[in-house]
Amino acid sequence: MKTNPHFAAIRNTLVLMVFIDMVAFSIIFPIIPDLMEYYLGAFPGTGGDGFWHVAGTRVTLTRNDVAVVLGGALTSIWAFLQFITAPLWGRLSDRIGRKKILILSAAGLSLAHVIWAFATSLPAFFVYRVLGGFMGGHIGVAHAAMADITTKAQRTRFMGILGAAAGSGMIIGPVMGGLLGHSSMQDLISRVPFFHPFSLCACASALLFAVNALFLLRMPETLRKHDAEETGEYTALQLKLDASIPGFGILAALNFIYCFSLAGVELLLPYFYKQRYGLAPSSIGMVFLFIGIVMVASQVALIPYLVKRLAEGRIILAGFSCIPIPLALTVFYTPGAAHSLAFIFPVALGASLIGPAIMGKASHLVPPERLGHCLGIIASYGSLAYALGPLITSALYGGLGLEASAIISSCLFVMGAVLATRIDGGESPRAPL
Repeated sequence: MKTNPHFAAIRNTLVLMVFIDMVAFSIIFPIIPDLMEYYLGAFPGTGGDGFWHVAGTRVTLTRNDVAVVLGGALTSIWAFLQFITAPLWGRLSDRIGRKKILILSAAGLSLAHVIWAFATSLPAFFVYRVLGGFMGGHIGVAHAAMADITTKAQRTRFMGILGAAAGSGMIIGPVMGGLLGHSSMQDLISRVPFFHPFSLCACASALLFAVNALFLLRMPETLRKHDAEETGEYTALQLKLDASIPGFGILAALNFIYCFSLAGVELLLPYFYKQRYGLAPSSIGMVFLFIGIVMVASQVALIPYLVKRLAEGRIILAGFSCIPIPLALTVFYTPGAAHSLAFIFPVALGASLIGPAIMGKASHLVPPERLGHCLGIIASYGSLAYALGPLITSALYGGLGLEASAIISSCLFVMGAVLATRIDGGESPRAPL
């Protein structure tokens, strides 16, 4: 494969695009509890006693319960639409080019967040989530663009760079959301006609996606003529094509458990800190900052150290094993928000190990010519899990409460640890790329 003469410009644009994309996407995280309370306040159906009574049943939900369930449902809508539309955007990018799809997606996401800026009712907010989810299945196209300009020997390294850019964006985004969603900022923006208390967060995201579209306008097209194997779209439904690879199904199942459980924990944390300790969005953003710093630092420093000394199967087992007890203790035995960080630390540490180790182990199991196919299957399981995790976890929270939901999440990580013991401890030698 010849070196693309615009390699540096394209690489830098893609890395910057993914970083900005994740910042804009994650701004909403720390304000979700306040956001749901705001929209529920104007939504009919709650009784004068402050409880929601499910028609035709004896089930009664508190306002907090409904807020969590609603937050999980709206989060899952976005992820489900991404899972459905990502292959469509990928196929279209094979026909008309990566650049056009990436610009279209960035512009569409900017428009979606403009709708949110003026969404003073729950139905309008729902429209924003649907449009955003539909336009948000573009990250796979960004990875395809990176694959277009790299050789097979370079590909894993530069895919990792995109992953680091996404992780860094997920650190900055919640901090921005917490600051922009502070009560003083809510009061200020609420005075602007047609805006609501969270319009500033929406405008910031809309602006960031618009900046992405402008950057992408200057990026050269990356698409070249590929053979059918390289351009094929792969989903989790095609797992049977690789059933002959020993251990591959276990890795796909582990990635599903990991993403499902982690998505549930990410949903529960803002509600936990708001309802247990009364933290403001800015303080919740600082908690996400702490988690992000731990995860990125671990991926930069700890994982290279461990890979030299442990088989990747052991790293996966260690990651799953160090989460369940600290996660349960966070809910049951922390006297204050600051003390909870002592238990959040091993949770973040364990989570940082699992994903890269699963992908690394999978890359050893499969031949180089099927690497993109197989990693695409595992990623598809992750997308589906991120759609189901918030929906089911929020329902458990609404029906059983925070403590029971945390215990169930801990048990899922225990299940992952048990399944990880079935991974072959030895590493298959990787064929030269």
